[in-house]
Amino acid sequence: MKWLHYREKTKRGNIYLYLLVTIIISFNTTICFAGDVHLCDSVQDCIDHEIDYLIIVADTLVDTSDSTSLFNPYVDALAEQRAEYLSLNVGIVSTSFFAPLSSTKIRNLIRDVYESESAVHMADGHLGFVLLIGDVKDDDHVSDMVPTHFNDSYSVDYLEDHFYTCVTYDSSAEDYDDFPDLMIGRLSVGTGQDSTNGDFIELRGAVNKTIAYDSLSHVGWADTVLLISSTLPDMEAISWGNYLDTLKTIIPDEYSIDEMRGWESGWTDSLLRAAIISSINSGRLIVDGLAHGWGGAWKFRSGQLHGPILTTGDIDSLTNIDEYPVFFALVCSNGMFTGQTDCMAEVYVNADNRGAIAYVAASNTAMFSPSEVLFRSIHRALFNDHAYFMGEMVASGKIFYLSKRDLLLPRWDSYNSAYNYNLFGDPAVNIIWSVADSTKRPDLVVSQSGITISPISGVGDSLIISAIVENKGLVDADTFHVCFYKGVPDSGDTIGTKHMVPGLSAWYGADTLSVRIKVDSTYMWRDKIYVVADCDSQVTEIYEDNNVNWNWHCLYLFPVDQVGT
Repeated sequence: MKWLHYREKTKRGNIYLYLLVTIIISFNTTICFAGDVHLCDSVQDCIDHEIDYLIIVADTLVDTSDSTSLFNPYVDALAEQRAEYLSLNVGIVSTSFFAPLSSTKIRNLIRDVYESESAVHMADGHLGFVLLIGDVKDDDHVSDMVPTHFNDSYSVDYLEDHFYTCVTYDSSAEDYDDFPDLMIGRLSVGTGQDSTNGDFIELRGAVNKTIAYDSLSHVGWADTVLLISSTLPDMEAISWGNYLDTLKTIIPDEYSIDEMRGWESGWTDSLLRAAIISSINSGRLIVDGLAHGWGGAWKFRSGQLHGPILTTGDIDSLTNIDEYPVFFALVCSNGMFTGQTDCMAEVYVNADNRGAIAYVAASNTAMFSPSEVLFRSIHRALFNDHAYFMGEMVASGKIFYLSKRDLLLPRWDSYNSAYNYNLFGDPAVNIIWSVADSTKRPDLVVSQSGITISPISGVGDSLIISAIVENKGLVDADTFHVCFYKGVPDSGDTIGTKHMVPGLSAWYGADTLSVRIKVDSTYMWRDKIYVVADCDSQVTEIYEDNNVNWNWHCLYLFPVDQVGT
């Protein structure tokens, strides 16, 4: 997986920029344009069926009244969509498999399938996606569905689906490390039924939106990001304003930004609430919310004198059919999915024909400093590293956060945002390109974090530039070339010769390319080095706008052996 490379770079503190990472390319011997769906009855059964995408679903959601149904018509439909559109082998496992039911037993299953390296369509052979379907407790707040991991080792308690992604055992620590090895999400649905036809209402809402989203055109609505902040005292307004300003520098220029800062003059709670609802109804790719709040609402400001600016009840005012945003909520407890009532994340993802396609939210107190580091990292994963699948976006952001947590947040060692925030929604949702139109094309990607440039101290030194090129598409890529430039490709100087890549496997096949040059007087103390995949336009791709990326080359004015110390 892409983030395994990223993790290897970032776990070494300040020196991660200067490591040259070698990626072993594993090519699939067969190109499959569709996967299979299988109801697994054991770990070995999952391994034998070469599962790429694992669904773990509450046994209380079983509905085989239709003799053609494998597990449940909605679960079956989502599994079949992932098999057809993403060319993945999908395994379905009922929680009845885990007796007695526990988070440890679920992780053990995920670990065993992951370690088997039997995922036939994933370039590295490891299980790629896990989707949990079911709330922790059913609507009666008593019956078990799909447990989460309850983590009470920090100053606040976390409901932690992140636990299931950590399957690499650290023998020195005698525990699993904190870094996610795969992509995970949850459809936190109950068994409440439609009185007219017996459908599971929440499951129907979440699955129907997810299936429809795969085929939606993003033209006309998915080019705008909504940034929202409630009002605060002056000192907090400064730090919150700086966070919004940072997000604006990460979001590319081709996106419009609809911004609402509640502390600016003219806003009241009711005016801001109406403006937020109107903006969502106009269609937004992303909704970033920064506010005080609780499980069921975002507040205008702390204290009891002001009303909320968005609530679970506002779902009934939304009319954004087929224009579903991703919510990133830096709001306390918006993802508290074990409460007596459904939280914001559950309500907005499970709503039929409105609301959100995915929602990243905290299960408990969302302390600002650790949370904003995580959210900035997730946005950079999306916009700088082209992590378009929701699960990859969140996992990549968490890896960077975890690798830098001790350095950037020494005061917050009793708080861990990677544990606190969960993804509500399918981790295989792609928010940039339509997977329905993309089953027979690769997607070559150059990520900013994958470009490393050796530090040098002056003219005459050798500069080593390395870049990782990945195929995040659904089928293998044939031969193509990679080019390096000093400056913008259309007008910059070519560095070295073209590099030929003989092909890349689908689903995160990768190659590392390097060029060594002597630095002369034309190199400024700071230059942008660009890398272009498929610089001869030999490969027809899903998405052509992520083949180019850049990173800074810096001319250090002190000895190289002091860099990073």
